Amino acid sequence: MNNSAWMRYQEPDLLAELRRNNPVELDKRIEQVRTIREHYQSGKNSPEDTASLLERQKEILLEYAYRDLDYLRGNPSEDEMRARLSKAIQQGEVERLPVKARDAIEEVIIQMYHHGILQPLMAKENKDVSDIWVFGTYGVLYQERGENKWLLDARGSRVHFKTADDLRRYVERKLGADFQLDLSAPSVNAIFPDGSRIFYRDKACGFSTWINGEYVLFINQPILVIRRFGHPFTLDELLQTGMFTPRMRDYLALIPQVRDSFLVGGPTGTGKSTLQNAMLAFIPQDELTWVLEDTPDAKVLGGFYGRMWTQEANGEGKGEITIARNLFDLKRMNPQNAIVGEMRDGQAAMRATDVALMTSGLFSSTIHATSPEKMIQVYVNMLMSSGENPKYERALDLFAASFQQLISVELVKTKLPDGAVKAQRLVTTIGEVKDADTGRVRWRPVFERNYRTRKVLFHGLSDRMVDRAYKYGIEIPESLLKPGEEDF
Repeated sequence: MNNSAWMRYQEPDLLAELRRNNPVELDKRIEQVRTIREHYQSGKNSPEDTASLLERQKEILLEYAYRDLDYLRGNPSEDEMRARLSKAIQQGEVERLPVKARDAIEEVIIQMYHHGILQPLMAKENKDVSDIWVFGTYGVLYQERGENKWLLDARGSRVHFKTADDLRRYVERKLGADFQLDLSAPSVNAIFPDGSRIFYRDKACGFSTWINGEYVLFINQPILVIRRFGHPFTLDELLQTGMFTPRMRDYLALIPQVRDSFLVGGPTGTGKSTLQNAMLAFIPQDELTWVLEDTPDAKVLGGFYGRMWTQEANGEGKGEITIARNLFDLKRMNPQNAIVGEMRDGQAAMRATDVALMTSGLFSSTIHATSPEKMIQVYVNMLMSSGENPKYERALDLFAASFQQLISVELVKTKLPDGAVKAQRLVTTIGEVKDADTGRVRWRPVFERNYRTRKVLFHGLSDRMVDRAYKYGIEIPESLLKPGEEDF
């Protein structure tokens, strides 16, 4: 009997057959059951067969579980759902396939209460996956240590959600029992309970690819993007990844201790927020720090933090809360330190300079720019588009007065001798802002990478940094007492 044939059968109720007193039919059914059991128990079925059966049994149980919406609204626990599914199998309420019921039930629990097909990528111990892109029912792309990969099963096939409804249910389930996607809204920005930031959209979106030499456009396919912030890295852990050298690590730790405001710049996925969070652990814990974000996803190291985040307008266009509004409100809270997750628009940039100039501690944010010069230009352009229309010279003055340190990070891909490509997040430049003069912001490089010599050049501490260390009673690390070079 081939695999597709015996998959359709389930174990018969022998007592019922005996009551019917139909020996011919009974002998036939007994032979069917015997064949199924021998095929399954003897190991004749390949791993692919077993996986297929297990997947089918899981789908049967999921269909049963989602059938009773009233029960699901009661938010049953994992153990309660296990008991319910076990009872359904034992009482014959669902079709039974020749797989271990316990294995199938656990697959359902992972699907309903955890991350389903995304579980390998979302597991806590998986610290290397930073971004996940789900393209409808086509597949799952993820970034691991800067390299994009498709999620594949044991047979090398793309793992994917079976239907768009399955993907929507996954998002709703992970956002909470009381959450339901507003089908009239074009997109959703939110966070999962583990702190991962998500973006979901199911209108006017899709993707394209080439299949067997032909261009194919997939339309009306939902897209889910997950940015993971599962593990809050320390500076020492980032040092072990090679993101910076030991001397750079000491300088990065010194910046918040002397209350220097700093801006971290780089493209998406280069570790800007990760580095910023690691540095915040060195803010004095007896000072109150406020963190402002689009969604409260940052797992900031250290102690107690005040948090404010944004909110989209409702269907009537009311109730919107922006980063700029949060910064405006923050001015009334006497902030000692203020952190903005990402600087994106002119109004927020202008209000940020207000907070940076009035705070007694430090101000920090991230920005999409790949070098100190570009960080300055992008921020100044935002100031000039804020609606308050400051002149160029005034915008330069505001920037120079607001930030003292500029940290540039990049994802550097290096081709190795064997042809492989190594992708690594690196702090490429650390610069110290001096002042604004003659139509530009003057800054000096503190650390620079020389890719030809594979050296990091340290230009030494400025007198200003030394004075601030003395002011706050901070002991300067020995590695920073004089200029020098380090290998990388």
